Amino acid sequence: MADDASADSSVPASVTLEDYKIATEKSTIACIQFKETDTNFNKISWTAKLINSNGSSQSGALDKTSGSSSDSEYDYDIKVTAPKTAGTYTLVVSFTETFNNSVPSKTSEVKQTLNVMEPITLSVTVSNSGSLAVSDAPVYFYVDGKKIEDSKTTLTVAADSSATLTYKYFDKDLSSGKHTYYVLPADEAHIEGLSAENSHSFYYNQGSQDYMVYIMIVIVVLLLIVLVVVYRRPVKNYGKPKARR
Repeated sequence: MADDASADSSVPASVTLEDYKIATEKSTIACIQFKETDTNFNKISWTAKLINSNGSSQSGALDKTSGSSSDSEYDYDIKVTAPKTAGTYTLVVSFTETFNNSVPSKTSEVKQTLNVMEPITLSVTVSNSGSLAVSDAPVYFYVDGKKIEDSKTTLTVAADSSATLTYKYFDKDLSSGKHTYYVLPADEAHIEGLSAENSHSFYYNQGSQDYMVYIMIVIVVLLLIVLVVVYRRPVKNYGKPKARR
């Protein structure tokens, strides 16, 4: 009897995302795990894709989209890179397991949700009141007094001038509310004449980005309705002499 795929039998496989919430164009790891105890096991094959809310596959989002192994225990990591557009995406991994001795094959599908969010752009203007230019000075951004290790950048600013530094900040565990930020030279080194305001702040509400999009859409629709009503409303006194209005 030929092998026959069965959608009712689940393949003993799982997919785990290292991070379920990441910033646009950032990456995370998806771990594919498989373990089979059936002695008739022959091969495990899989295909993967990242789709958006409309079901469209995202080109280039995965560093590998298929694989196979004849090992009964199998672990494999694939790199998942978030698209440029924020939103809710789904990692879909389809498995096919084949057996020897005419044992029917098994197929199944595993889905994992990936929330992609826009990072917060932090901006600080640094002034140099000294008589010497500052060139390639390493600085870090601090959020709520905590040094952001991957925010290191270099500052170049002429004497008696200023420069603006920006950093795209993302923290999946950031709490809602007001947050403060500033920049400091690396290793707390002192640079003569260099200063920056330390009163910068931003507000963050978890899950607010999709919510704000919906709010903006509702506002636009309401404005269009108002404009249509005003445009179509007849002018009662149009054409009458002023004395009779």
